[in-house]
Amino acid sequence: MPTSFHTGKEIALDLSPGKASPQSLHRFIKKISDDTKYPDVISETRSVIAELEFESTLRYVDIPISDTNKGDYTPTKGLGGRDEALLILNWLGEKKGVKNIIEIRIADSHYRPHNEEIIALAVRRFDVQILNWKRTDLSIDAILEGAPNVKELHLYSSGSWAALGHWVGADGVGRLKKVGLLLGEACAPLTDFRLMTARTPRDYTSVGRQYDLG
Repeated sequence: MPTSFHTGKEIALDLSPGKASPQSLHRFIKKISDDTKYPDVISETRSVIAELEFESTLRYVDIPISDTNKGDYTPTKGLGGRDEALLILNWLGEKKGVKNIIEIRIADSHYRPHNEEIIALAVRRFDVQILNWKRTDLSIDAILEGAPNVKELHLYSSGSWAALGHWVGADGVGRLKKVGLLLGEACAPLTDFRLMTARTPRDYTSVGRQYDLG
């Protein structure tokens, strides 16, 4: 994790491969969880995590979500889906005093991603400027709920015409008033998806005509 030389506090949280393997994500969650839920985690390990200090504004947070489910981590009951990113982001906000995160990057599971309600809940407290949540066909409603001031948005398509129509329609990205850079990428095999960049926030009619599925 990058550290500020001036304060000694962390300026980012990077759990991506190379920094930490996807298989270690659940171990990290167990370390930041309360003692009663995971009594097998030794107190010395928890104390190291507890001593981490973060700046109130982070440059970025990068969390990989594995498609495998190794380990004995159990999602929180009542949320209706997986919640690893939510737990980590809540920990930063509630336990570490993080107020703003400039960029959030989540490489979500392709087969069992976070649901849209959890995504909105996870990011909305941080006034995110760059949102790169790799979940296919993410609705603009969820983004408005969680990151209404986003300036750079990454969208990922499964090839669904309904999702593409939503993005470029009247209820789509045009409602995100501060977006100045819009990036699209295909996730489905044999799908050639291109959602062109837009640097004028409301110029989305022309963007809608430029996407291409081949």
